[in-house]
Amino acid sequence: MKRKVLTLTLLAVSCSLMLLMNLPAAAQEHEISGKVTGTDGSPLPGITIQIKGTDKGTTTNVDGIYQLNASADAALIFRGIGYNPLDVEVGGRTTVNVTLKTNTQQLNELVVTALGIQKEAKSLGYAETTVGSKSLVAGRDVNVQQALNGKVSGLNIMTANSSVFQDTKILIRGIRSLTGNNQPMLVVDGAPAPLDFLSTIPPEDIAEVTVLKSAASAAIYGPDAVNGVIIITTKKGGEKPTITFNSTITAQRVAFFPKVQHEYGYYGGEISDMYGNPIYIPFENVLYGPPFDGSMKTVGIKLQDGSIQMYPYAADYKNDKIKFWNTGLTVQNSVSYTDKNSYLSVENANIKGLVPDDRNQRTSLRFNSSKKYGKFSVDYGLNYVIQNWNITNQSNYTEADPNAYVGGLFFAVEQIGDNVPFLNYKDWQHNKFAEFSNYYGEYSYNPYWLIGNIRQKGQQNTLLGNVTLNYQILPWMKATVRANSDFQFQEYKNTNAPIIVSYWATHNAVVSVPGTSYSYSPRSPTQYSSRPGTEVDDQYSNARLNMDYFLSGTVPASSNFKVSYVAGGMLRQTRTKEVSVGANALVVPYLYNVSNRSGDADVPSGNNYDILSRIFSAYGSVDLNYKGWVNIELAGRNDWDSRLLQQNRSFFYPGANVAFVLSQAIPALKQNSVISYLKIRGAISKSGNVNLAPYSLQATYSPPSGFPYGNTVGFAPNKTIPSPDLKPEFVNTREGGVEMGFLNDRINLQATYFFQENTNQIIQISQSYTTGYSTVLANAADFNNYGVEMDLGLTPLIKIGRSQFNFKINATYNNNQVTHTFNNTPVVVGGSNNFIQVAVGYPTANNIAVVGKPAFAFQLSDYLRDPAGHVIVDPQTGNPSLNPNLVIMGRSLPLWVIGTTLSYSIGRFSAEMTWDYRGGYDFYSGMGPDEDFGGISASSARYGRQRFVFPNSVYMQNGKYIPNTNVQVADGNLL
Repeated sequence: MKRKVLTLTLLAVSCSLMLLMNLPAAAQEHEISGKVTGTDGSPLPGITIQIKGTDKGTTTNVDGIYQLNASADAALIFRGIGYNPLDVEVGGRTTVNVTLKTNTQQLNELVVTALGIQKEAKSLGYAETTVGSKSLVAGRDVNVQQALNGKVSGLNIMTANSSVFQDTKILIRGIRSLTGNNQPMLVVDGAPAPLDFLSTIPPEDIAEVTVLKSAASAAIYGPDAVNGVIIITTKKGGEKPTITFNSTITAQRVAFFPKVQHEYGYYGGEISDMYGNPIYIPFENVLYGPPFDGSMKTVGIKLQDGSIQMYPYAADYKNDKIKFWNTGLTVQNSVSYTDKNSYLSVENANIKGLVPDDRNQRTSLRFNSSKKYGKFSVDYGLNYVIQNWNITNQSNYTEADPNAYVGGLFFAVEQIGDNVPFLNYKDWQHNKFAEFSNYYGEYSYNPYWLIGNIRQKGQQNTLLGNVTLNYQILPWMKATVRANSDFQFQEYKNTNAPIIVSYWATHNAVVSVPGTSYSYSPRSPTQYSSRPGTEVDDQYSNARLNMDYFLSGTVPASSNFKVSYVAGGMLRQTRTKEVSVGANALVVPYLYNVSNRSGDADVPSGNNYDILSRIFSAYGSVDLNYKGWVNIELAGRNDWDSRLLQQNRSFFYPGANVAFVLSQAIPALKQNSVISYLKIRGAISKSGNVNLAPYSLQATYSPPSGFPYGNTVGFAPNKTIPSPDLKPEFVNTREGGVEMGFLNDRINLQATYFFQENTNQIIQISQSYTTGYSTVLANAADFNNYGVEMDLGLTPLIKIGRSQFNFKINATYNNNQVTHTFNNTPVVVGGSNNFIQVAVGYPTANNIAVVGKPAFAFQLSDYLRDPAGHVIVDPQTGNPSLNPNLVIMGRSLPLWVIGTTLSYSIGRFSAEMTWDYRGGYDFYSGMGPDEDFGGISASSARYGRQRFVFPNSVYMQNGKYIPNTNVQVADGNLL
C-alpha cells in the first residue's frame, strides 16, 4: 500500500515537473512570416516589424515579405514611413499578413535628418519632403534626378544636356552664392558623397529620398548643407533571402527643332545678277540665296575626276537634320540579393547617346550590411562605380581649325541646306563626296567627319565606403563614430585626327559658280590646309576622408517632457590632383602618344596641380519636446577651414526651429471631423560657407602662352589678386510654414514662406590694370532670395471600388534681388566669353549682378530705343541703330516651378504620370546668333527676304520720335 502511495506520489511529482517544464514551452518562440501590403494591394518593402516590448525585429524585403521568431502571445508593431503604425496580436498564428494605411500627414512618421538621425516628422520646425521607393521607380527613370523631377516643391532639376552622362543642374530654393557653388549636399546612407554620384545610383536600390530644403534643416551638416541636402537611404537586408532582377529599356528621340526656314538656299554675297538678286552659291554655308524652285542645281565643286553632285533645288532633305540624330537608348539590367543582414546589388547601364557613335557604359556595385552585438552595432557599406565612355569632343572642334569658326555639332548640322542629302556623307572615309578634301562646303565641316575625328575616350572609377559604429552607453546615451571615404579616379584622352588635304585641293581645285564667271583656285586655305593631329592625356584624382563622432540620445525628464541631444565633431581632408600633358603636332598620323610629337610637349598649367584642404568642426543640438505637440530645437556649429587666413579661419553659426501640432494641443481639434491635422512651424538659422578654392589667398603666377620656349622660362602674374581679409559667405535663413489635413487626411495642404539673406559674397571686382591685376577677389556683394512653397495632395482624388486615383501638385515661387555690390557697381559674373564656341562679332551676353535687379540679370547687346521701348532706325536707310552700351534686362532663374503627379492603382497594378513646368524667366542661347548668321532662323525669312519696315520702330525728326510706317530697311536680309 505504501508502495502504491509512493508510486502515485512520484507520478504526481513527475507530472507536476513535466507541467512545470512545459510552462515555458507555451511561451517558446516559433517562426512567424507574412506579407505587408498597402491599401492598393502592392507589397511594401522596408517596413519595420518589432516585437512589442523588446528591441527585436526585422524588415520586409522588396516583395513585402518578412520572417521572424516570436512567442504565440506576442504582439507585433508594423511601422513604415508614410504609413500609420499597426499593432497586431500574433494569437498563436504562424502567418500574419497586414495592410498598412497611408498617413500623408505622418504624425508618427520617422524622417531621416542630419547625421542620419531619425526624428518624428511632426516635431520638425522646417520643411522637408520624403519620396518613397514606389514613387521613385514608378516611371522607370534612368537616374534618381529624373525620378525626383516635379515631385518636390522647392526642388528645381534642369537637364544640362542630353549627353550620355545625363548631366543635370539641381537647385533647392534658388541660389545662395553669386559666383560659388549652389548645388545641394548629397548624403548616401549617412555619408557625404559628391553630387554627381546621384546619377549613378539605380532607383531600385533606394528605399527613400529625403530633401531638406534649407540650411535651417541641416545646420549640423555645416557648410556643405547651405544649399539644402538630398539624403539617400538605400535598401538594407530582409529576413528571407531574396534575389531580384530588373531590366529597363529607355529610348529618346529629338522631338523637334528650333523654328527654321525651309524656303531659301545658299548664297554668301559672292555674286548677284544684274538686278542685284542673289545667285545660288553651291559651296556656301549661309542660306541667304534665292528661293527654292525645284530646278537641278550643283552641290559643291567639280572633283578631280570631273564628277559633280546634282540635286533638285528644293527642301527635299529638310528632315535629314532630325534623322541625323540617333535614337538614344539606355539599357539597364540589375540584380540584387537580400538576406537577413545584407543587401547586394549589381547594375549595368549601357547608354547610346543621341549623337552618333557616343557611348557610355556604367557598372555599379553596392553592398550594405549591419550587425548587432548586444549594445554594440555596426553598419557598413561599399559603393563602386566604373564608367567607360567614347564621345565626340565638341570643346575641341575649334582646335581642328583655329582660324575658322567651327561651332558646335548642332550648328554644323543645322547650317546644311535643305537641298543637300548630307546623310549620304556618313562614310567620310570612302565616299568621295564626303572626304575632307572633297566636301561640298567651302566654309563648313562634314558633321560626320567631326564625329569620327575629334574624340574623347575616358574612364572614371568612383569608390565610396562608409562604416558606422554605435555603442549604447546608457539608455539615454549612444556613442557614434562614422567614417567614410570618397575616392574618384578619372583619366581621359582627347584626340584630334590630322587634317590631310589632297594636293589637288590645295593647288588645282577650282571653286566656281556655274553659269557665271566667278571662280577662284585652289580651295580656301583657311579650311583646306593640312594640319597635324593633336592629343592630350589627363589624369585626375580626388580623395575625401570624412569622420563624424558624436553622442546622441533622449532623456525623459518627466512623463510630459523629454530632451534629445547631439554633441560631436567632424574631421575632413580633401586632396585633388590632376596631371595633364599633350602634343600639338603628332609625327605619325593617328598614333596618339605624347612621345610621337615634334616640338615641346604641351603642359597646360591650369590642368596640373596638387591641392590639399582640411576642415575641423564642432557641433551640437538640443531638442525640447512637450507632450509630443510642441518641439523646440537649438543647434550650433563652429568650423575651422584651412582655405582662410588664420584670423578668419574660425566661424560659428547657430540655428533654431519650433513646431506646434495644434491638432494634438487643442481639445476641439482632436476629434474634429473636418480638420484632421494642423501644424505650424518656424525656423531661423545662420550658415557659413567658404566659396573659395584652396590657395586663393595669394596672387599667383603661371607660364604665359609660348613658355617655356626651349630653355627660356617665364612666368606672368594672373589677372586676379585676392583681398587680404577674405571671410566666409553667410546665409541667414528665416522660414515659417503650416501643414493641414482635412477629411481624415484625404486633403493635405502644406505652405512655407522662406527668406534667405546672403551676405559677404566673394566676387571679382574690376580695377585699373595699372595695379598689375585687372580684378580683385573680395567680399563685396549681398543679395536676398525669398519665396513660397505650396503642396496639395488629394488621396484619393477619386475612388471606384478597388481602384483609385491620387493627385499631388506642388508649386514654388522663388524671387531674388541684389541689395549691395562694391560701390553699387554692376558685377559681371559669367557670360558668352565662357561659351565653348563664340564667333567674332557675335552679341555680348553676360550674367550680371546689379543692385535692385534679380540675381542674375542679363547684360546684352541691343538696339537703341526710345523711352517707350521702340527701336530707333535711321531715317534714310531704315536700319536699326545699335546701342553703343550694353543694356540690362530679364532674369535667368525661374519665378515659378510647378509639378503635378497623377497616380492610379487597382489591386497590384499601378501607374503614375508626372508633369513639371518652369516659367517667369529668360534665357540666352548662342544658337540664335548661329542661326541668324547662317540664314537658317525663321526670323531671317519672316519678310520673304524683301525690304520691310522694321517693326515697332521710330526715327528722330526735328527732335521728336516719329512712328516709322514707311521707311524700309536697305536690305531685305536684315533680321
